[in-house]
Amino acid sequence: MVNRINGIDFNNLTDRQHFGDLYEQILNDLQSAGNAGEYYTPRAVTAFMVDRIDPRPGETLLDPACGTGGFLTCALRHMRARYVKKPEDERTMQAALRTVEKKPLPHMLAVTNMLLHNVEEASLATATTTRHHLLEALLHAALAPAAVAEMEAAE
Repeated sequence: MVNRINGIDFNNLTDRQHFGDLYEQILNDLQSAGNAGEYYTPRAVTAFMVDRIDPRPGETLLDPACGTGGFLTCALRHMRARYVKKPEDERTMQAALRTVEKKPLPHMLAVTNMLLHNVEEASLATATTTRHHLLEALLHAALAPAAVAEMEAAE
């Protein structure tokens, strides 16, 4: 496995996408490893949800308990296959992604998952276990960064 990973050219978009798919499969295989009430949604269910929701670039996509980011990666594939036709569409799509994960390990896995799926600046908020901080992170994730800055300036 290590030798295969060493052979990947992360500067090559196709290689990086293939590695992203491999990473998703590893995360999928680990989905039953959750504890303390954690639940990782099977990818077939996530794909069905995305198909029914039919997200489009520019629509805010919020996952308030993102885990490893499976819903977002599925939504990204969906939008890229159907609606992203030019670089501006890609930028618009990425700017509308919002998510929160309160646990550090799944948050790190989600950030890695986003990077492997060519998303470098998604709004991936992390929150401590206190309700106040989680609500604050949700608010920051749901609002556009400019709106948050405006609200903070008014305080």
